[in-house]
Amino acid sequence: MPFSRWGRVPIEAVGGEISGVAQQNTTGPFLGLQPYYFGHLVCAIGASYKQIVWVIFTSEQECPPQAAIMIVVFNTVFNSINALLSLWSWSSAASKDPLGSTSFLLGVGLFGLGIFFEQVSEIQRKSFESDPKNKGKPYDGGLFSIAPNINYGGYTLWRAGYAMVAAGYFWGAFIGAFFFYNFYARALPILDKYCIERVSHRNRDVRPLGTHH
Repeated sequence: MPFSRWGRVPIEAVGGEISGVAQQNTTGPFLGLQPYYFGHLVCAIGASYKQIVWVIFTSEQECPPQAAIMIVVFNTVFNSINALLSLWSWSSAASKDPLGSTSFLLGVGLFGLGIFFEQVSEIQRKSFESDPKNKGKPYDGGLFSIAPNINYGGYTLWRAGYAMVAAGYFWGAFIGAFFFYNFYARALPILDKYCIERVSHRNRDVRPLGTHH
C-alpha cells in the first residue's frame, strides 16, 4: 500500500514490522486505502482543517511567522507519530473491519465530538466579540455555558480520539492525559491571568455616573 512506504524505513530500522492490514492491496473506493487507513486519513485532514480555520478565521490573536512555524511543526510531529503507530504491527489498531472495532468507533466518535465542541464554541465566541457593543465583555453563552474552557476540552477530546484511532486505548488515554495536564498546568494559569487583566482593564474604562475628565 503506498501509504505505508514512507513509514516502512523508520519502523524496520528499529526492528519492527508493518501491520498486515497496511500491506494489503485494495482497489476499493477509498483512494486505494484500506477502510481503516482511510478513516485515519480523514482524521488527519480534519485536524489540519481545524488548525487552518483557527489561524485564519477564529483566532483572537495575530499569528506571526515564528508562531505559525511552531504550530505546523507541533501538529506535524503528533500527526506523524500517530501515522507511524498505525502502521507498526506492534502498536497499530488497524482492523480489516474498522466498523467492528470498538477502539476505532470510540476514537472516531471522540474525534468528531471534540472537533465539534472546539470549532463551534470558537465560532460562537468570535461572533459575539465581533459585535462592537460586546467589546471587553466575557462570553459565557452557547457552548461556553457548559464549561468556561469548552474549546480546550474539545481539543483534548479530538486529540485523544485521533490517537485512539491510530493505536488503540492506551495511546488514546496517554495523549488525552498529556493534553489535559498541559492545559491544566500551562495554559490554564495563562488564561486566568489574561482574564483578570482583561476584566481589570474593562473596570478602569467604566466610570461612575457623574464623573468627568
